[in-house]
Amino acid sequence: MTLTSQVPRRRRALVAMVVLAAITVFLHPQSAWAGTLTGVFHGPFGNDELYAATPTERAPRDPMAGQAVDLHAATWPVSPGQTVWITWTKNGVPQTPIGAGWDYNSGNNTYWKIAMGSFARGDQISYTVNADVDGANQKSIGPFSFAVTSWSGPSNVTGFVNNGTSVDVTTGDTAGSFTPKVRFTFPAADRFHVQIAPNGSGLNITGSVTPTVTDSAGNAHAGHVEVAGQDPEDAVPGVGLSGRRDDADRPAVRPGDLPQRRLGQ
Repeated sequence: MTLTSQVPRRRRALVAMVVLAAITVFLHPQSAWAGTLTGVFHGPFGNDELYAATPTERAPRDPMAGQAVDLHAATWPVSPGQTVWITWTKNGVPQTPIGAGWDYNSGNNTYWKIAMGSFARGDQISYTVNADVDGANQKSIGPFSFAVTSWSGPSNVTGFVNNGTSVDVTTGDTAGSFTPKVRFTFPAADRFHVQIAPNGSGLNITGSVTPTVTDSAGNAHAGHVEVAGQDPEDAVPGVGLSGRRDDADRPAVRPGDLPQRRLGQ
């Protein structure tokens, strides 16, 4: 009699506990990832694709002078209380940390954007991306760095050196901070090679034909250097390359045709 009466009581107590637990969970739902941070990621070059960008790269990847630089990063999992910021230096000098703004959530990730502003040609930037949750559990990735560049091209000829089988022509720099050199060599009759050194060093190509060099710097404008091997009309400012060549095989090298280089330092 006593045993049979205790069984329903135990069952009733168990059912009551289950119901109470269900009500508690329903009234106080808890996020599976609340107040957590597992990692932070930033990849400045993404997949290095020309026409596609990833959501965690630097924009632009190779900043030029005057361009606004934005950094993109991701944290995971999605959780309240997360904060993202960068610590960074400019030309070796520590700068004020910059906080990131929340961009959007996607899947298990939260995406962030950090606006660094713009820089001048030659600036050397280094940065580390940091994240924490509620001021603790800090994660970091980096450091990353970039040198700020700008477009630069050769201007007037300022001098030349006849090396015997090559001629080095020194020019000015349209951006004003380089001393470019252009080397002309002649590997065979009616052929020439060109090598450009933005800082004036590292020229290493050689030729097998000895050119004849004539300096006429006293003439109008800056004058020119005539090197046997091409027509004088096909000339760099201050440089004329004279001789015979078939029209189909003639690379016309004129002042506006010299390739501009994007230079940084």
